[in-house]
Amino acid sequence: MFLNLNVKDFFKDELTLDESVILTLAFFSHIKRPLNLVELKEFLWRRVESSENILEVLNKLLLKKKITSSRLKVKNDEIYYTIFADKDIFDFYESNLQIRENLLKRAHQANHLIKWIPFIKGIYLCNSLAFDTAKQSSDIDFFIVTKTKRMFLARAIITLVLSLFNLRRHDDKVAGQVCLSYYVTEDNMDLIKTKITNDIHLVYWIANMKTMYKSIDLLDIRHHNVWIKHYLPNIDTHNTPKLYTLPPIVTYVVHFFLEIILEILFLAPIFNTMSEILQVKRAKNKMKKLSEKAKNIVTDKMLKFHDQDRREEHRDVWMKTLI
Repeated sequence: MFLNLNVKDFFKDELTLDESVILTLAFFSHIKRPLNLVELKEFLWRRVESSENILEVLNKLLLKKKITSSRLKVKNDEIYYTIFADKDIFDFYESNLQIRENLLKRAHQANHLIKWIPFIKGIYLCNSLAFDTAKQSSDIDFFIVTKTKRMFLARAIITLVLSLFNLRRHDDKVAGQVCLSYYVTEDNMDLIKTKITNDIHLVYWIANMKTMYKSIDLLDIRHHNVWIKHYLPNIDTHNTPKLYTLPPIVTYVVHFFLEIILEILFLAPIFNTMSEILQVKRAKNKMKKLSEKAKNIVTDKMLKFHDQDRREEHRDVWMKTLI
């Protein structure tokens, strides 16, 4: 037993450093992701602490056999930590490294196509590949930001382009394919409205996003969600890790001229309206067939399609791990 859940509210009450370390490792252990010291400090649950103090607690917990550590060859013998006693998490993390690298290459291929499409403001990698927990059967999840009032048109073009290049997830074709399940407009990037009670998964989900592409006039996703700093006080809420190399100014100029042409010819509003009618009708028909676990959102500012929303499961397992 690590902690007594009847004593403290881990989302509100003051925590000791021991508790914060265990709570942090508990979440990542659940998703089979060991953490090194740098990562543990960045994602430390609700405490500001120095690396030296965190390391001291880690060594103490190791002696008490409340956590486990291992030097990973794939990470230059750096020490990683987890709360579970077996080596499965370390083996999973090491053995799937090449799989994650291959998926990341696929993600970059898709990103290079999407970022040239007009009305695209930002592309973020999320879910398992962003958490660095992807496996052979995993898909590639993108969180896409579009220009206001042009989300449905942008989504239609993206779907067409990735389908032509055989990169889009559909039907039973999942592994290595791009899942286009989350869109927001640039004026709706604060995701606090999508929280469930004690939503630890959403906090870490946002914190682990990786920027694939971002327009030069778009504020960072973490900047729009500074509320996560209440839970992760050591995190930099102004800079999401970047995975792109091409200067954004190039795509920004291309977008500017393409969008001007589409707006002048009135094609953009016409096609966006047509796309919205078709997509909303299809989405609502599909939602009628889904279970209560689905947390789909269909508005003119957000499209979120997750037929199996597992946040409650992640939260409950996380809390039970500490009993």
